[in-house]
Amino acid sequence: MQTSGLLGMAILTALIVVGISAVAGAAIPCPGEVLLDERGPWGDRLDANLLRFDSADNLYFTHNGAGVWKRSAVDGSVTLFAGNGNNTVADGEPAVGVSLAFISALAINGAGDVYIASRTSSISTHATSTAAVSRQAVVRRVRHDTGIIDTILPAGSGLDEISGMAFDSDGRLLLADPVQACVVRLESNGLLHTLVAQVASNKTADVHYSLYALNRLAYHNGVLYIGAFWEVYKLADGNVTRFASPHSDAMCFEDRCAADQLPIRDVADLAVDASGAVYIVVRHTAEAFRIAEGRATRIARRENRPGSCQEPCCFRRPRSIAVNSNGDVVIADHRVVVLPNCSQSKSENLSVEPIRDEL
Repeated sequence: MQTSGLLGMAILTALIVVGISAVAGAAIPCPGEVLLDERGPWGDRLDANLLRFDSADNLYFTHNGAGVWKRSAVDGSVTLFAGNGNNTVADGEPAVGVSLAFISALAINGAGDVYIASRTSSISTHATSTAAVSRQAVVRRVRHDTGIIDTILPAGSGLDEISGMAFDSDGRLLLADPVQACVVRLESNGLLHTLVAQVASNKTADVHYSLYALNRLAYHNGVLYIGAFWEVYKLADGNVTRFASPHSDAMCFEDRCAADQLPIRDVADLAVDASGAVYIVVRHTAEAFRIAEGRATRIARRENRPGSCQEPCCFRRPRSIAVNSNGDVVIADHRVVVLPNCSQSKSENLSVEPIRDEL
């Protein structure tokens, strides 16, 4: 099978391409194929936690949380892009071979430069409230053309940990801190401006929200999507609304649902395609959804549910999701597969209510 824009992906990281079910409740058909099994091209167990496409559809992914690898959209070759070594990080030096342990987030700007968030300590302040380590988050940039690394946000700048990054329409970096339960914007003067923060009442703009286990970010046309443990929020024009959640009187377990009826728990990652459709991968239930116009389509399920999906569209523990310019979806799990254009779902026969913003 050939997939436009993803030729030669047989040497890529653990990804899964997923198909769309034409009938609610039916087995999910999958036109994709496994591109890489559990053993990566390095001979050790594949451990891809983060996936991101650049504007040229080159795919960047982490392996073992210590290095960033690049898969070329031109010839499908996979090369080390940054990290995976023991050399001390020094601004102005090549990024390959430096120590980038504890990578927690990736983002790529319009120029193709890769931003890498990590911690300077192995102690996660998110994991224990008694940890003495704080303000250890650091963000570095690697130039796409030269491979040179430099520091954008040094440790001690005010963030404890960074779980998600994205760029807004003006090219400003947005960052999620799960420890302080906030989303901030890095201004051109180096200062951090708070966009969303957890408050005692859990209420902003008359919409209840909880930034517990704040995770990934995705941005599209003035709208920031914020992943948390139980739900996904939308920040637009300064207002926070609930975008997808299980908070509804009737939970939906079919393959087509309203976005406020999703049985989501432990949102692992988010992505947005060119049309504005949002993709969510859920770690706890090992599922993935595509949401457009308030309606959600399940595009992958847990692999141990007999008859619920066809190989290779089944998950064990999905970690990340990305969408390229062609609408092809890739999901990091224990292996890799390709799905051509998830946006071509047969939604004309759906009869579900759109998500309700007023809670």
